[in-house]
Amino acid sequence: MLRNVLHVTVHHRSGRAGFGVVGIPTVRHHFARVWLNDRVGQRVRWGLHPRSAVPFVRDAAARYGLCVVHECDVPPTLAPDVLRVPRAVSMTLPLADFTPAHERRLPTSARHDVARIRARGFSAVVCRDPAWAHEFFHRFHAPSIAARYGREGYVRGLRAIRRDVAQDGGEFLQIMRDGECVAALLGFPRSDGYRMAKLGWRAGDPQVAKSGALAAIYWFTMQRAHEIGLSQVRMGGTSPYLEDGQFRYKAKWGAVLERPGPGRSECFLVLNPAHPDCRRMLAARSLIACGPRQTFVVFSGRSPAETNLTPAIAASIGRWYRLRAAPDPTGGVSDPWVPATLRPWFTSEPVDTRGEWRVGETR
Repeated sequence: MLRNVLHVTVHHRSGRAGFGVVGIPTVRHHFARVWLNDRVGQRVRWGLHPRSAVPFVRDAAARYGLCVVHECDVPPTLAPDVLRVPRAVSMTLPLADFTPAHERRLPTSARHDVARIRARGFSAVVCRDPAWAHEFFHRFHAPSIAARYGREGYVRGLRAIRRDVAQDGGEFLQIMRDGECVAALLGFPRSDGYRMAKLGWRAGDPQVAKSGALAAIYWFTMQRAHEIGLSQVRMGGTSPYLEDGQFRYKAKWGAVLERPGPGRSECFLVLNPAHPDCRRMLAARSLIACGPRQTFVVFSGRSPAETNLTPAIAASIGRWYRLRAAPDPTGGVSDPWVPATLRPWFTSEPVDTRGEWRVGETR
């Protein structure tokens, strides 16, 4: 267990903070953003553990506040201290009552988006021509992913996109304005819902997305799914943080969290709340983790009310653990799925699923 595995130590370019990774190192790009607040310029030191990497994991957590074990089996000696976190959480939008009444129940931000879509004359066209994959890839998908996600983003290849449409039942939803395609989605009508696979807006220009083109992708996808008799839109994955912009954007349309299932990619985190960088991260981001019986739990420096959850998302969360200012000398929470090293640092709080969501514009 954890033998002959690669490890990396990642430092902020200033040298003021860092974290460790054991296993597949590509996950370092994600944690460089959320832990170091730095997408580029990190200093990386590589190493190999021919025997056990457990001492490295514990030392990195003590030194930096975080060590990530990725795509490796966790040994029994380390298992009580690891927090299971999905690489991404999937979100689904139910459409059982997609009527004018549904639109009136949307949060203010979503209703404003729908009004803007109509006022600016956006429309949608379905295209099933595999040849359009070239334009979708070069003008929309690839530049948008590069602009928004950098090294973290995954760009689906042109050949794969062409095959998605020619052989696998995919289709393009082209968002039109003034006779020009300004955004597009690669989607899949499936028996379990309409799956949003890949999207993009013209040249990856953020002003095009903010003009209403991004909202139009979501709105017309909902309409498309409803028109062909599907009961939900499967919106795909987002980073597992309640404050993540993409997470909040999907949530404002009424999305819920899909229950975690087998085969999902996970990271195993060893966190040290005694470290100031760990407390800083938890104060800024509410972390969605895997709980018991295929549920999600949240570890946060905030209360549920301070996080401003939608009722649908609140109902998707099984437990909420709030960070204490100091460890509880009596032991803290006793839930067995909470890592032993975290229990003194957290207290359990109820999640209210009845409240109204106070919505600001999120992108």
